Amino acid sequence: MWDIFKRASDKKLSEAERALKDWGIKYKKQSDGSLLVRGNLDISDKCLTKLPNLSSVKVGGGFYCDCNQLTSLEGAPHAVGGSFFCFNNQLTSLEHAPHTVGRSFFCSDNQLTSLE
Repeated sequence: MWDIFKRASDKKLSEAERALKDWGIKYKKQSDGSLLVRGNLDISDKCLTKLPNLSSVKVGGGFYCDCNQLTSLEGAPHAVGGSFFCFNNQLTSLEHAPHTVGRSFFCSDNQLTSLE
């Protein structure tokens, strides 16, 4: 019976909330509707071909989406307080990267044609 209620409440979650919950990543919903992950958000090496819509997420630490099969950064978090790791994917551009990255941006071993 509890499963029925749990599934119904999960349907009310945003795509970002469902993804974070599925990955076991703790977050806090802010008054403006954004989601705050206080530490690192590590989704590296998960065979992802695209990111879920994490555009409402602010990451306090580093964001790791390296070693996947991403062709785009569409859906990347809005802001990353630490470093952003997207190396070893199949990216051709950095479009849709976070608006702000507090430390370093690692994007080697992709198929980038421009750093715009």
